[in-house]
Amino acid sequence: MNLVTLRTLILASAASGCIIYDDKCGPNQGRDGMSEDGEDGEDGEDGEDTGADDDADAPEFWLTPASARVGDTLIVSLQSDQAMDYAAVEDLVFTGGISICSQTAREDELLLTLVVHDDAVLGMVDLVIDFGSADRYFVEDAFLVLDADGSDGGSDGGSDGGSGGGDTGGDPAPGGGC
Repeated sequence: MNLVTLRTLILASAASGCIIYDDKCGPNQGRDGMSEDGEDGEDGEDGEDTGADDDADAPEFWLTPASARVGDTLIVSLQSDQAMDYAAVEDLVFTGGISICSQTAREDELLLTLVVHDDAVLGMVDLVIDFGSADRYFVEDAFLVLDADGSDGGSDGGSDGGSGGGDTGGDPAPGGGC
């Protein structure tokens, strides 16, 4: 009788085209999915570092204002959801044609004077923040570069087209420098 039930189950699952199989048993786990030390072994079952804990406590950074037009020179504020020593920032690098002319550390923010070059990549650009002592943070889609008429060149950055900071009154030096 058991053999008939097993065959029926196999045929039914093959006919439906879907088999759901959950293997929680790693090399150091018993039948209940728990390892010998009582820990659930789903993350990093084989002693692998999944990096999930590293990202959980990483600070989140943002810029205000978070967009500007090509050719703009503006001051933005870099902030974080955690207390940071902004005086320890050794290097900041934007992708896509944005230069940092100056930076001023404050208790709760880092003020940056930016120049968005005429040949800057339109759309979202990334930022790398280097605190020197092996603390580097990658901020994906940190800043939105708009063309001179306020559009983002077809990128789906979700901006209303305003730069938020605007021009400081002077044109950047030839070549878009500081």
